Amino acid sequence: MRTSAAALFGVVLTLCGPAFADDDDRAGRIGVIGRAQIETQPDFASVEIGVQTKGETPAAALDAASNAAKGIIATAKELGVPDTDIGTSSVTLQPASRQIRQPDGSFREQSDGYAASNRVVVRLGDMPKLGELMRRALDAGSNRIDGVSFGLRDPGKVQGTSRSLR
Repeated sequence: MRTSAAALFGVVLTLCGPAFADDDDRAGRIGVIGRAQIETQPDFASVEIGVQTKGETPAAALDAASNAAKGIIATAKELGVPDTDIGTSSVTLQPASRQIRQPDGSFREQSDGYAASNRVVVRLGDMPKLGELMRRALDAGSNRIDGVSFGLRDPGKVQGTSRSLR
C-alpha cells in the first residue's frame, strides 16, 4: 500500500510541477493553509426566564404575567446584574380554550379566558450565581426556564489571541 501511495504522490507532483514552474513568485516556496482553535472559559451565561399565566380577561392575564416578569427583573438586579444585561425577549397574549367531552364521545372547544406570557433574558457575568438566579426567579413567580447559553462578551479578543499565536 505504501508503494502505491508513494507512486500516486509522485504522479501528482509530476502533473502539478509544470503548472507552478512558470510562476516566479512561488519558485522555491511551499504554501500552507492552517486552522487554529482556542478553547476558553465563557465569561457570561444568558438565561431566558419566563412566566405563563391565565386570566379571565386579557388585562388580567397580561397583568399577572407582567407582575411576575417584574419579579424576575428585581431578582436579577438584587444579584448585581446591570440593567443593560436584562431585557424582555417576548410578550404574548392569546385566547385560551379547553376541550370538553360531549356525552356522545366527541369533543368541543370551550373558551377558557386568556393566556399571557412574558420572557426575560438575563445575561449574568457572575456564573456561580446562575443556579441562585434561576431558583430565586422561580420563587418570584416565574414558571418557565427556556434555555441557558454561554458566551464571551468580547469574542474578538480571543480571536486576536489566536491570530497572535503564529
